Amino acid sequence: MSNPYAVPDVNLKVAQEPIQEISTLPRISAWLVFLFTFITGGIYGMYWLYHRSRLINQFSPKVISPVLINLTMFTYIASFAASFAAEDIVMIMINLIITLIFIIIYIVLLFAVKDRLNLVTCSNKGDKYFVSSIFTLLFFNIYLQYKINQIIDGES
Repeated sequence: MSNPYAVPDVNLKVAQEPIQEISTLPRISAWLVFLFTFITGGIYGMYWLYHRSRLINQFSPKVISPVLINLTMFTYIASFAASFAAEDIVMIMINLIITLIFIIIYIVLLFAVKDRLNLVTCSNKGDKYFVSSIFTLLFFNIYLQYKINQIIDGES
């Protein structure tokens, strides 16, 4: 019979630091992400989101659906192509509908990336690596790249 007053022998592991796999994400200045996105008219921003989503899927315990990633890219391309064909009212309305669908899916994908970053770093609101929903909605992939850089650098 063991001593009931003894300290339990338990091996607890608290995950306070992000896992090592997040360092596989490319570190690029958030300002460069902004500049490249601005210069390319948003094309780089879409490439960035596509590429980072796929990289995060390689080490996240909860995978972002490839259907969501591909659907975001498809609706972006469809919206871009439809903007050139918008000459009459019907095509303008179709373009508007496609663009609205794209915006909704794009925001869902952004928040999926945000959630996976919080999951991988075991971050909750108030933690130093926590990725905020409000800043994600306001600054999109620029803010996400900033947080990725912060996680890679181990900054507070």
